[in-house]
Amino acid sequence: MSLLLKIARDSITEVLEATRHIDTVELKKEYAILSDKMATAVTLFIDDEVRSHYCSLYPTQSLIDDLIKTAKIAAFESENYPPITTSEYLHVSLQVSILTPLKELLYDNIDELQEQIAYLEDGILMSYDNKEAYLFPDTYKELNSTIQAINKLKGVLNIGHNLNKKAKIYTFKVQNAKDKPILSSL
Repeated sequence: MSLLLKIARDSITEVLEATRHIDTVELKKEYAILSDKMATAVTLFIDDEVRSHYCSLYPTQSLIDDLIKTAKIAAFESENYPPITTSEYLHVSLQVSILTPLKELLYDNIDELQEQIAYLEDGILMSYDNKEAYLFPDTYKELNSTIQAINKLKGVLNIGHNLNKKAKIYTFKVQNAKDKPILSSL
C-alpha cells in the first residue's frame, strides 16, 4: 500500500506544481496489479479531522488511473470541500482505500438484510431513485448496529420507514493505508 500512497501524493503534487511525476505506463509494467480494474477512495486529514474525501465505488478503469483521478478530485474538485492549498497539503495525511467489487444483497425484509451485512466489516452502498449513499466500515462505528447504519443511509436518501426492496443494497470490503503529513500540524 505504500506505493499507492506515493501515487496518491504524487497525483496531488502534480497539480500543485503543474508538472508530471507519474509514469503510469512504466508503473503498470513494473506492478501488474496497477492495471487491474479497481475502485478507490482517497481521504485527506488534517489533525485527524477529515479535510476532504472522494470515492469512485465502481471499478471502471485501472487501479493506477482510478487512484490518480480519485486523489485529484479529493484534493481539488470535491463537491463538499474547497480545494486544498499548498500550505494545507503540507499538513495533510492521506488515506488510500481499495474497494472490492460491489455485491448486491437480495432481501425480503430488514432482518434478512441485516443478516447479510457484517457490522464494521462491510461497507454499505444504498441506491434509490437514481441517488446513492454509502458508508465505509470505519465511518459507521459510532452507530451501534447494522440497522442504524441502514437507517442512516435511508435518511440520506429520504427513504421512508419501509425499504420495500425498492432500494438496492450492496456491500463491499475496504483495505486502507494512511500516511503521515509532510510537516507537523498547523
